[in-house]
Amino acid sequence: MKNKIWISLIVLVIAIITISCQSETESNTASSEISINDDVENNSEQDFKDDSDEAFEDEPAYTTDEYFIKEHSVYRNPIDQYFWSKLNPKDKSETEYRGAQADYQKAWKAEYQNLMKWMKKKCVYNEDKNNLGLLEKSVAEQNDREKKILESYLTAAGADHLTQIEGELYRDLCMRILAIAGYENYKFKFHKSGNGLDYTDETFIKKYSIYKNPIDQSFLPKLNSWGKSQAEYRKAQRDYQKAWKAEYQNLMKWMKKKCVYNEDKNNLSLLEKSIAKQIDREKKVLKTDLTAAYKINPDPSKVKNSVSRMSCMGKGTDRLTEIEGGLYRDVCMRILNLAGYDEYEFKFCETD
Repeated sequence: MKNKIWISLIVLVIAIITISCQSETESNTASSEISINDDVENNSEQDFKDDSDEAFEDEPAYTTDEYFIKEHSVYRNPIDQYFWSKLNPKDKSETEYRGAQADYQKAWKAEYQNLMKWMKKKCVYNEDKNNLGLLEKSVAEQNDREKKILESYLTAAGADHLTQIEGELYRDLCMRILAIAGYENYKFKFHKSGNGLDYTDETFIKKYSIYKNPIDQSFLPKLNSWGKSQAEYRKAQRDYQKAWKAEYQNLMKWMKKKCVYNEDKNNLSLLEKSIAKQIDREKKVLKTDLTAAYKINPDPSKVKNSVSRMSCMGKGTDRLTEIEGGLYRDVCMRILNLAGYDEYEFKFCETD
């Protein structure tokens, strides 16, 4: 009888403890739900954005983005780094400024000549060396015709600025070639160290940067994104080339309308012909470094006169489309920096 009483008491105690624990658990759950709900109501919608949204909204500005400058920018070279502060006319005498412009042109002309020698040493086929020789001729022709056109806009202010423009022409060509032919493998002839070019400087971006245009602002994020498929990337390259070709054609029309003399119109037509020639020759040269076939480094004694380089085309030539767009861009921006960037209305708009 006593054992039964003790058993009943033990069962009763266990039941009371179980009920108590369940009540406490329910109470804690309710208070947790209230706390979460309060947090949701008090926090703004921004706090719950996922990482992909944040990354998309924080897309870098490709005129100043550090990665872009180091890996892709036309200014990632020791010559522009050295001369930037010297070519800024602020706090410079006229003599110092003109001296800097002349030295800049000499530095880039020497670098261009050094690059051509480097490229010729890499050649295995005679066809490639001939293409480089033809490229040098078309560069000299384009330089001459571009200067004739721009002289008419600089007569009043003085034609000294043409010296710097000529340096920029050599610079633009060199950097287009090195972007494909091996920037990391090439050793610059120029080796002076300067104060460094501040790419984030507002004056530089607004007045001097080659990227101060709506086409680059629209396309550079697309052309330098890791999150694009091969099809999307190639489409962006084609669209970039089309946009700049259309802009270049529009600029030529705008320039011709401004012409007073037939001689100026003729010079523009000659420039257009030389640009077409330049594109053709530059693409032939760059195909050399874009083809898988050239990596084989065949025996020159066996193939230099028997095999055409054009018959060995491999993969990787899609980038030439983007480079062609870059050439049109370089010509347009050199002209607009003298002929009236503020007056010209870009044909391109974001919805194109």
